[in-house]
Amino acid sequence: MHSCSIRTGDRWLRKHFDRYVQWAQRHNSWLVVTFDENAAGTVRPVPTILFGAGIRAGRYPEPMNHYTLLRTIEDAYGLPALGRAAVLRPLATIWTESPAPARDRGGLVNGSFEFGLAGWATSGSTTVNRSARHRGTLGARTGKRKATSGNSMLSQKFVVPADAGRLTVWWLGRCVDRRSKAWAAITIERKAPRKRTMIVKRTCVAKGGWRRASVAVRPGATYTLKLISHDDGRPSTPNRTYFDDVTLS
Repeated sequence: MHSCSIRTGDRWLRKHFDRYVQWAQRHNSWLVVTFDENAAGTVRPVPTILFGAGIRAGRYPEPMNHYTLLRTIEDAYGLPALGRAAVLRPLATIWTESPAPARDRGGLVNGSFEFGLAGWATSGSTTVNRSARHRGTLGARTGKRKATSGNSMLSQKFVVPADAGRLTVWWLGRCVDRRSKAWAAITIERKAPRKRTMIVKRTCVAKGGWRRASVAVRPGATYTLKLISHDDGRPSTPNRTYFDDVTLS
């Protein structure tokens, strides 16, 4: 459509791509058309059209570029994220329904919590949270604003891919008690040879921003990660901890 009308461009697409578009809807595939230029001078939006399996018709409110599009494709097909796409979020508003959470890397599922708690085993009081998250639209919370008794925990078993050697977890503490009574902790346990590591030792943090916890992991090894918030149940001193962006790199 550089030198012709929109109608002419639509007819050309229909003639050359209609058979693929129909196939894509039945075979979990997409057609993505990105225009090659915008108005000269200042930076302006460049149209991109997506069509295929699971994609809803309409306009999408979230910003998109080549990297977020790449991350969306990678997540949809369970592929490792490449380059700058690895630090960006996939598109969330293009779907007719929420897609199943893809494996982030090597078996780690939904480390961003953008698919709720899918992929995580839960115990005690756990939920997703919109108001406290490190990035994206959702994070996870263990514990509650009201007192709970015992451990509230998220856990996941995964295998480290061959090209990864570090696990990172972001966490936010909101503990208003003494450490002996209430605490947050992050543990990781390697299956063989067996080894248990406290990434975050029992701590009670009442204020401050998001904190980064990181540990070296062995490629090919199987691990179990536990994100824990403990509360002694006293109504006057509830404890909760937020977690987000669990990644392998």
